[in-house]
Amino acid sequence: MNEEPGSGVHDGAQDGPPAPPPPAAPVEPAPAPPPPPAGPASRGLTWDTLGPTPGGPAPGGHTGWTPAPGSAPQGWGPASPSAQVDWAAPKSGSNGCLQACLVIGAILFVLAIVGLAALFIVGGRVAQQISEDPEGFLGGPCPFVTDFALSDAVGEDVTAMTLVGFADGTMGAVLDKRLLPAAEDCWVVGRNGFAARIAVQDGAGSTAFDQARTTATDGGFRGPDLRDIGDAAFCTETSAAGSAGLLVRFGDRVAYVSVVDQQGDEAQACNVSKVIARTLEP
Repeated sequence: MNEEPGSGVHDGAQDGPPAPPPPAAPVEPAPAPPPPPAGPASRGLTWDTLGPTPGGPAPGGHTGWTPAPGSAPQGWGPASPSAQVDWAAPKSGSNGCLQACLVIGAILFVLAIVGLAALFIVGGRVAQQISEDPEGFLGGPCPFVTDFALSDAVGEDVTAMTLVGFADGTMGAVLDKRLLPAAEDCWVVGRNGFAARIAVQDGAGSTAFDQARTTATDGGFRGPDLRDIGDAAFCTETSAAGSAGLLVRFGDRVAYVSVVDQQGDEAQACNVSKVIARTLEP
């Protein structure tokens, strides 16, 4: 068969070297392991400190939190006036209250120590005074009447002592001293809460009695007159401290007897005082 000029093609063959084989398909790299789940505080960031991954940074490169692809850059913005800060400092008012409580507690503690020390000191002095002069502290026997006569008149065991010293500063503030306040007096005490004051003034007679009656009248506590005891007598009304009694004159002796009115009965208090006053008649 004749070749056509310029065709360059022969039957069953081509001119030149054979065509190369087709290239092999590229092998895709293995996928990288998924990153750990991001918490609320790490959204938009990936953790690359677990080691190099295929396609990751070269050894010696930056490790740590890095922005995830497509996430906005992280940074501090301008402070907002309405922003709430969880770590705000405690209010100064609470600190001031705590400091005030601590100061008051310290003061009370010191006062308690001082009070206990004063109590021991005073207690020691009181015990010393009682041991050295018991009659000067609690009073001696009453010079006007005996305990036996008083107990028989009252109907219970009572004790009468002179109202001086410590007794005058304590019991004297409770007992009735509205009449004959400067006269010599005694205080009477019983087991069942009975308490009374006996005051006797000798030598003044009518003058002392009239002065005391005027005091009772002006003070608004003069009660009814009595005619069944002494030369002159009258009852007194209950005082603010709860005492009522009787003023009587036996010649030149004037006596005032008042008892603590436990039952709130002035008439009964006057009757008891009258029974005691009879033991004072010369």
